[in-house]
Amino acid sequence: MKKTQSEYVAGAERPLIVRLRNFVGEVVLSVPVLSQLKEIGYALHLVARHSWAVSLFSGFDATVHVQPSSLMARVRQLRELRTYCRSIDPEFDRRENALLQTDSFSSALEMWLAGLNGLGYAYDARSLMLARKLAMDRRGHVFEWYWRLGCGFWQQDLAIPKVIDLPVSDKKKVDAQSQLRELGMDAGHRFLMVCPFAATLAP
Repeated sequence: MKKTQSEYVAGAERPLIVRLRNFVGEVVLSVPVLSQLKEIGYALHLVARHSWAVSLFSGFDATVHVQPSSLMARVRQLRELRTYCRSIDPEFDRRENALLQTDSFSSALEMWLAGLNGLGYAYDARSLMLARKLAMDRRGHVFEWYWRLGCGFWQQDLAIPKVIDLPVSDKKKVDAQSQLRELGMDAGHRFLMVCPFAATLAP
């Protein structure tokens, strides 16, 4: 019988596979969930559709795996990752071991074909391929959707964070400062960054 997260031995090393969303903004909105998962003892393996995720998480203590293009190659990658996780955690297959931040059919199919016990939002037929599913709740901002998914995974209703804190590597900080200087700006300048298409879906 599979263990729930609350039944797992505290302090044990627990690898967890997390399928990230496909867009930068949505991935950034999921950072507080990833940080909380690390806080409660998970070693994160982030599965990303695009290579920019490697750079984005260069200062974040997690391993990023970029998916190959074909379905079977993606499944093979997940199977190999599952084998590795089992080698360091004998309980890996006896618990929920994957979190799907996506709501696509294909991402659930890949996890299921790889033999992973995934948790995610119920959405059409993908529900059949999840070890545990949560009802889709589209109230509020997308940020809140991801946080509710995290709360469902660790089975504890925690207060939603007020800040998204994504650690940035020293190299990326140097690169950013160099680019600002090229634009005639320095640390003393104040500027506004506009992000097109950011929106809220409040009722």
